[in-house]
Amino acid sequence: MALSGRNCLLGNLHQSTFTCVSSISDTEAVICSDSGVVCFLDDSNNQQKLQYVKRFDIGVSSVVVDSNSGFIWFGGRSRQLEKCSIDEMRSSPMISPTSANIDTQPCPTPKKASIVSMGIIDTHMITVDSSRTLRICPLDPLSKDNIESVADVSVSAHRDSVLGISTVETPNSKSSDFFTWSCGGTVRFWNVNGTCCDTYKVDLEQISDEDEDANELKVLRATGGIKMFVSGDRYGVVR
Repeated sequence: MALSGRNCLLGNLHQSTFTCVSSISDTEAVICSDSGVVCFLDDSNNQQKLQYVKRFDIGVSSVVVDSNSGFIWFGGRSRQLEKCSIDEMRSSPMISPTSANIDTQPCPTPKKASIVSMGIIDTHMITVDSSRTLRICPLDPLSKDNIESVADVSVSAHRDSVLGISTVETPNSKSSDFFTWSCGGTVRFWNVNGTCCDTYKVDLEQISDEDEDANELKVLRATGGIKMFVSGDRYGVVR
């Protein structure tokens, strides 16, 4: 969704780096930054509004919405988690980023790996951190910083940087519950027990031999039953 009037992202947020976004409904989304700032995007009645809601001290790097429980989970530095209810997000006093007194200083350097991607399957949370470790944790006992102690599964996900997690409809041809993808185009299908059910490689066209200009797989989505994939790469090519 393109924001009409890019200056709505500036003001006191002009030095923030926005790291993740997740939709709440067809007209609502939550947007987060590396300084922990959380903003609410409302496009109801075709009048886009981006407003500051709150700030967490974990430096948010990933977000996932659990519609079944009505909560939004935020993942950040040192594998820490925060959450708030969707109702709280909608009812919180909302302030324009241009007028809010917002602390946008970078969060301290993490002592542990940061959570870079999250997903929810029924009663379990799936996380992947910057050390490429995949964890599957029951939601009920999960709190701010106990992700390691409550994890049912902890395995190495990929050899290169993991960029996303997506759940899939079951049953499917891979007998999997979700898949992860890495920057190099590797896709791995997992079940909720942490078993890798299959691996797939997305072809990436390279037009440069320089590492800083190398193409990467950025976005991957699957249709129902994993019958078809749609991918988007760093060069802006959709296949």
